[in-house]
Amino acid sequence: MIGAAAAKTLWEMHKHHHLHDLITTNFVVGVAVSAISGCAVIAWFLHYLRRSGLKPFAYYRIVFGIIILALAFIRRPA
Repeated sequence: MIGAAAAKTLWEMHKHHHLHDLITTNFVVGVAVSAISGCAVIAWFLHYLRRSGLKPFAYYRIVFGIIILALAFIRRPA
């Protein structure tokens, strides 16, 4: 979805001849670094899930849910 929105924005910029303002060295380097770091994090996370499973995430969600419920009851308007 985000990719489609970005493609639509790029197409609109191309139609209005503003695309050359966007494509700079900083932009290209930023996109490349973002893609490389995103792929690295996804690879690491998949490796972590294969090794550890989803139990730590489940425990985190349970604790977080208890905290949210406690805050909801504490801050209940009168």
